[in-house]
Amino acid sequence: DEAAREVLVVPVGESALDVLIDTDNSNFPFGRFRGTIELRPVAAEARRASGRSARPQELLPQRISLSFEEIVELTDFDGYAAIDLGTNGAAMAVYHRQQDAGRGTTWNPDLDRQVGSSTAADVPSAVLLRDLDAFREAAPECCYVGRRALAEYREHGDCDPHALLIGSKRHLGRRRMLAADVRGAAGFVAPEDVIYQLGRYVREHCQSHPRIQARLPRLMVTYPPTWDQRQLDRWREVFRRLGYRDEDLDLSLDEASAVGLFHIHRWTRDPDSRDRLLQDLADSREEIRQGDAVGERFTLRLVCFDFGGGTIDLAHVQAVLELFGDSLHIRLELLGSDSLDYGGDQVTLTVFRILKRRIALALADPQRFVN
Repeated sequence: DEAAREVLVVPVGESALDVLIDTDNSNFPFGRFRGTIELRPVAAEARRASGRSARPQELLPQRISLSFEEIVELTDFDGYAAIDLGTNGAAMAVYHRQQDAGRGTTWNPDLDRQVGSSTAADVPSAVLLRDLDAFREAAPECCYVGRRALAEYREHGDCDPHALLIGSKRHLGRRRMLAADVRGAAGFVAPEDVIYQLGRYVREHCQSHPRIQARLPRLMVTYPPTWDQRQLDRWREVFRRLGYRDEDLDLSLDEASAVGLFHIHRWTRDPDSRDRLLQDLADSREEIRQGDAVGERFTLRLVCFDFGGGTIDLAHVQAVLELFGDSLHIRLELLGSDSLDYGGDQVTLTVFRILKRRIALALADPQRFVN
């Protein structure tokens, strides 16, 4: 199928390709697959420009046949997984009950290794529309995601700027947003459709990671603390489309509370640092009882700042720590929050505008800026 054919441009000197094949039911309705990957040289012009003639055998297409006789459902991941679909970037953290127990902490799998040789745990929250109509139908190959989207956008120098959708999360709650595709067709799309493609990409690449190779049946999902119920409903709907039921999702932690939890976790990872933290909170200590057990309760209040890709969030978080012997219970409460729709590239551009203005004034009247 010429329309579904994917073209990969391999960097000079590249000797290996990672091919990710989507094996959901729409692409494999019969539980098996037979197909061909064709490698066709496209760099002949570059060879002629360099003055080195290409050997005939170097220009012949190479075909690799694929045959999947049986597609087996992934087993459930034995652990925990958390996802952050941010305005600027997306990432996942996972913890396997057995494999990572010795590490005692979560880790971030490499998710976006398609462009360049370096690995990256995060995925740029960028979606490039290839076909607007196909995108609205969530058809396969309707868009590029992550670093591939950024690379393809740079490759298409005459592409409509609205074809590259960045920071769509800030539009969640609105009915639609303006978009275009690389062919020039323009129209409106729902922000959650863009976030769905980002979430689908991140989840699939996480599940196919060599150290995971399992389905993520449950997710902890963070969200901005200032979102209203309408935005939360749209957020939950994105993950329903990804195949998660409400009982499979944990939305108990907003992004600010997650920051507070991480801060406390760093202090409580070992007994020495935990003792220092409790000493600092001695003024808030109170004795508590749970049945016959006697414990201690400490209260910590934090002000958390989240300098995100599209907003700057501020939250007042209260953490209650209850200690019974070696057992520590942490309860978080969001006391208040605020958000400024200003962050990421907007801050950088504002600094540039200030500098440009000062340079212009200095050129016009150098004496005003002697000091």
